[in-house]
Amino acid sequence: MGLWRRETARRLAAPVAAVLLLVVGGCGPTLPTVWPSDQLQPLPEPADVSFGEGRIWQIDLPGQEPSYLFGTIHVTNPEVFDLPEAAETAFDKARFAAFETGLEEDISEEEKTPYFELAEDATLQGVLGEESYRRMKALFLFRYYRIKRLDRLQPWVVWFMIGGREISAGLRREKGKPILDDWLQSRALEEGKEVIPLETTREHLNVFAGIPLEDQVSMLNSAVDNFDKPRTKVERLELYLKGDLAQRYALWERQLEQMDPEVARRFHDRIMDGRNRTMVESLLPVFEKGSTFVAVGALHMPGERGMLSLLEQRGYTVTRLE
Repeated sequence: MGLWRRETARRLAAPVAAVLLLVVGGCGPTLPTVWPSDQLQPLPEPADVSFGEGRIWQIDLPGQEPSYLFGTIHVTNPEVFDLPEAAETAFDKARFAAFETGLEEDISEEEKTPYFELAEDATLQGVLGEESYRRMKALFLFRYYRIKRLDRLQPWVVWFMIGGREISAGLRREKGKPILDDWLQSRALEEGKEVIPLETTREHLNVFAGIPLEDQVSMLNSAVDNFDKPRTKVERLELYLKGDLAQRYALWERQLEQMDPEVARRFHDRIMDGRNRTMVESLLPVFEKGSTFVAVGALHMPGERGMLSLLEQRGYTVTRLE
């Protein structure tokens, strides 16, 4: 889920006071600033999911060269660039490299605007209703930012900025430095590998912008309603380096619990399960061509509808390497 994070942060960074983070492979919004309550809740119990531990796996099918899936985290912390030995070996072996999106964008700045802003005849106040808009704006402006054209933003953008239920300690997204995914993609290009994006820019931006408007409104209202509740402090970088996907998945499930159950179900299917299916389908013909190194957000790996289980269902043998 790299591009929409990068694009949202880039589009909103100029008028706001803080760098925005969304960590999914981590798939829940976080905001690195002062929280309204000092109360913390403990970490949830790790989720009971398949492939709940690891960072890189080998994918085998008789008659094909081995391929590899590597879970990433979309940050610039130097620790993440020290790849596991198995990941370095796999990267060197692979003739192809696949990523969630490509470095080169296939859409203009003007064409991106509809993914972030409402239609010309709509306003955020009109979409939310007067009372909900008043509560959101008071919280939004008092706590954090003064943004021009706030009333033009789609609800998902504002949800992204205030909807975090975690304090993610120590994560970095430093301006001018590549996140792990982009660094790997640049390396692959420099080494002459054929680089394959699994989604177009439009498809990636539409992950959020295509959420039904009524669901966006529900998500934003839930974020406002839950804003002052105790939060969870998470050493997310440590969890990533340990390959603790079961704990990270439990945190994702806790994030979903803040939403209306039906909205949460649709949201999860849209940005996780649905994209997992799409990415696996895109990878199958690539695997047939030769050994492929795949790097996508780590949270796309675990669970019965995660990418690794989906590949097993297609007859592949999945072996954890590290």
